[in-house]
Amino acid sequence: MQSATAGSYAWHEQTGRFRQPAGPERGFVPHGPTGLGTSAARLTKT
Repeated sequence: MQSATAGSYAWHEQTGRFRQPAGPERGFVPHGPTGLGTSAARLTKT
């Protein structure tokens, strides 16, 4: 079972099949008010 799992993992790594796109390196941390009804407040600041 372990060799089958290792072989499957190696095959996926070598072929690139089912590869997921890289996620963002840094997460977006909002500053200011967040939640329902706050998008209009952000629009008035611009």
